[in-house]
Amino acid sequence: MVLTISPEVCARVLEQRLGGKAEASRRERLLTDIDQSLLRGLVEHMLNDLKSAWSKVAAVEPNLEDSTVNQHWVQMMMGNDRVMLLTFEMSIQSTTGVMNIYIPFSMLKPIANVLNPHVWISGRKEKSIDPVARQTTLENLNDMPLPIRVILGKTEMCLNDALNLSPGDVIELDTAINQNLVMEVASYTRFLTRVGKSGRNLAVQVIAVARQPKNTSSAPNTLRKEEKEGRTA
Repeated sequence: MVLTISPEVCARVLEQRLGGKAEASRRERLLTDIDQSLLRGLVEHMLNDLKSAWSKVAAVEPNLEDSTVNQHWVQMMMGNDRVMLLTFEMSIQSTTGVMNIYIPFSMLKPIANVLNPHVWISGRKEKSIDPVARQTTLENLNDMPLPIRVILGKTEMCLNDALNLSPGDVIELDTAINQNLVMEVASYTRFLTRVGKSGRNLAVQVIAVARQPKNTSSAPNTLRKEEKEGRTA
């Protein structure tokens, strides 16, 4: 990894650490060996925070390999490798600058399987599941009634024929006797069933789980629209 800090921020950090006070019109100067040594100590201290931030993702032991004031060093080190760039805006009193972290993709590849966005939120602990509250929630859900409807089939008839229906008349549907019927739970297609009897009662047997549409939020309206088009065909 490569970490860069803008010169104005470095100057302000050095002034704070050395107890000085910069003038608003100060001129930029080259960093001395003492300046660079102080900044390396600061970066090494920051590596502890970097280790802590990565602890939920992977165990890392960062250490400072080298440092330089050459602005083109990053380009020479990275070459044509693909990198992930993290940019932080830093503000110290009246001075504003940036800190960049370059992470090569080759470094991330060995831990790609654990790079879950839920564990990238640093400083936030994952919520532990309360087994008692979970069981209570499941029990409450188990007692919640849901409307279930099995569609036996569809047909069309004239209004006059519908008005003249009487007990005992037979209405022919568009489904065969051995055809699977659709079961809707809370207006959503959930199962495929087969009609039969349970004792003296008419019943259906669930034989398969129906394939869910991609957009389940609009599934009931889509189904009703298809049924309407089928009746008017």
